[in-house]
Amino acid sequence: MHGSNDRHLSICVLVTEPCWKVPLPDSLTEDQRNKAVDLLRRNAEIFASSDDDLGNAEGVSHKIPLTDEVPVRQPFRRIPPSQWEEVREHIRKLLDKGVIRPSTSPYASPIVLVRKTDGSLRMCVDYRKLNQKTIKDAYPIPRIEDSIDALHGSQWFSAIDLLSGYHQVAMAETDRHKTGFITPFGLYEFNRMPFGLSNAPDSNPLAHLGNASWMQFLNAGEQLREFQQKDPTISRFYESWLSNTKPSMTDRRQNKELSLLVKQWDKLHEMDGLLYRTCPENNTNQLLLPKVLREEVLKACHDQCGHQGGKRTTLLVKQRCYWPKLSSDVIAYCEECDGVFVLRTNQKIREPLRSIVANKPNDIVAVDFTLLERDTAGKENVLIITDIFSKFTQAIPTKDQTAQTTAKKLAQHWFLLFGPLVDCTLTKEGILNRH
Repeated sequence: MHGSNDRHLSICVLVTEPCWKVPLPDSLTEDQRNKAVDLLRRNAEIFASSDDDLGNAEGVSHKIPLTDEVPVRQPFRRIPPSQWEEVREHIRKLLDKGVIRPSTSPYASPIVLVRKTDGSLRMCVDYRKLNQKTIKDAYPIPRIEDSIDALHGSQWFSAIDLLSGYHQVAMAETDRHKTGFITPFGLYEFNRMPFGLSNAPDSNPLAHLGNASWMQFLNAGEQLREFQQKDPTISRFYESWLSNTKPSMTDRRQNKELSLLVKQWDKLHEMDGLLYRTCPENNTNQLLLPKVLREEVLKACHDQCGHQGGKRTTLLVKQRCYWPKLSSDVIAYCEECDGVFVLRTNQKIREPLRSIVANKPNDIVAVDFTLLERDTAGKENVLIITDIFSKFTQAIPTKDQTAQTTAKKLAQHWFLLFGPLVDCTLTKEGILNRH
């Protein structure tokens, strides 16, 4: 580390690494300059050594929970030969940066090429079919209005951003194969979070806001610990769990919920003073939720998420929480929800579609009108007559769409050629039936 006369400071992390020049103002005292140098030296690892050095946003990884484990596999889409080299170069750069890696995944989504305004090529992955199966994240992102109110009266402001936000968030190792994308040159998968995933916008803000100084956020763990300690069942179970002594049979018979918690004994663990359950399906942590918070969680996962059905709401709750009889409580809450009742009552019952079956030619004839550009004779209406059995079609221009005109054209262009219908019924769908 050394100073220079051009008001720049150079920092060498290792002898073999390049030096970066950081401008320091002349107004700094010698003591302030030394403190700045020391601060930069101690945090040298957060600076990129090159454009390919993306770094990694610690503390967050992106996961892709799916409704089922049936792989989404699509063929690659044709790429014009003139763009092959650009695509190869783009893939090579992503490989060199460690953003992607070769894959043998059963998942395969196609790539889409888009031209940027500067003429360069952007390679995107069409994850729409994968997104249809992805369980959406209902994590509450802070409101902009609340953030603005919190800044009221402040004089100093700072902004922290990631240079390449999406690619600086790691994909969970267990879900990387789901990001598989197929090209004419091979199959690859993402080590870092790609664009186009349905929950990706939620993971990116979480990486930014995880250390935000909001008192409500910072106190959440303390409040949860207090709620668990005050919950009569959880606190009683927690004491037994810490002493590695299961509650007596008498206590279990008197408290059904306590008895159900004992059955989860081996799946429970402590983290930051809170009791969690390890979900056997996906090995995630589920907070053992106190009774006082359950209704609030149900409202967040059901009322605020579009009043979805019991099964869908249960999946949302299980992503983060656990309590005995969770599934039955969620189903009961959804069935008693007034919002679900309103949604159901407002749904109009529609007549089911029925196939039209004709047994012979001229048995059922479909009649309809369409509009085209006005011709030299001033006609813009076209009468379409189709035999349902043979699909034979006549198109006759008409001056209007009145019943008199329709009957006249039917007689001239259909009945005289193929015979009249003994009993005709013109329905509102434009169908003539012969009985």
